[in-house]
Formats: sequence, C-alpha cells, structure tokens
Amino acid sequence: MNVLVYGASGKLGVPLCNRLRELGHAVRYGFDICNYDQMRRCYEKWDVDVVINCAALVGRAVCDKNPLLAFEVNALGALNILKVWADDTDVIHISTEAVRDSPPTVYSITKGIAEYYAEMIGATVLRFDHFVVEDELFDPTLPYIHLRDAVERIAVVAVGYTLDLVRLHETEDGMAEIDL
Repeated sequence: MNVLVYGASGKLGVPLCNRLRELGHAVRYGFDICNYDQMRRCYEKWDVDVVINCAALVGRAVCDKNPLLAFEVNALGALNILKVWADDTDVIHISTEAVRDSPPTVYSITKGIAEYYAEMIGATVLRFDHFVVEDELFDPTLPYIHLRDAVERIAVVAVGYTLDLVRLHETEDGMAEIDL
C-alpha cells in the first residue's frame, strides 16, 4: 500500500513512518501542508492509497503566541489536505483530546475546526490524548497514550492489518475509538 504522511518528521510521524515501512508499505512524506499548489502537484504525480495527517502546530503555549500560524497550519493546512486528496483517497486526520478543552484555547479551536472539516468531507478522525514516549516524564494525573500504542492504532486504521483483532466502538461524542 502507498501511504503519504504529512508531519512525517514530527513526534508521531517518525515512528509511524517507521512502523508502516516495517509492515511493508511504501511511505512518502508530505511537505508544507499550507502550500496548496505544491500539494496539488504531488497529487498529480503520486499514486497514494492512504493519506495520514499528523502535521500540526502543537501545544497550547505555542499556539497562543502564534494564533494566525496555528490557524493556518492546524485548520487551513488540514483543509488543504482534504481538498486535494479526499475525493479519491482515504484520509486519516490525527487530532487531540484538547478539542474538548474548557475554556477553549487557540490550539483546541484550530484542531476542532480541522476535525469539523475532516468529518464534513468524510475523512477518518482519530483523536488521542497527550503522547508520551518510554523515557518521557509526564504528569500521571493527566490522560496520555504511549506513542507506540498510538502508532499501532493508526497503522491498524491506515493499512488494515490484523483488523480481525481490532474492536471499534463509538465514544459519547460520536468519535470512533479502537481497542487492540
């Protein structure tokens, strides 16, 4: 399967690309999600079965300091991906539990807008808590998911391996949740 990953150089993108390659899939890397013309040229050249959007300007503090950039990357960048690829390619949009933040933040609003676009166009939205890696210090009172578990869950949805071992259920807000 040919998989295109936007955000391939990020905290989630790197291990996801590695795992997809381990599973025998051809992985291409998306570039600037804010550059619609470049994305369109890639669409015209590349044969892609699944597009995964891991790209985002992350973190509440960063987004609060750069609200226009957060909107451009998190909301409009996601919309670019959907406009270019969603008509004839499976698109998976990675989101965050932060969309439920109260009070809302720039980060939660921009990620929520992207989710809305993805749902409206019929893309798959996978929402995760904070990602942690094995050695990372984290606040145990906060919800989190180990990065390796998130990668496995995305790979299940993206390329459909071992789907007989996967159980899907819907959360209270209508999102699909995967149990391995």
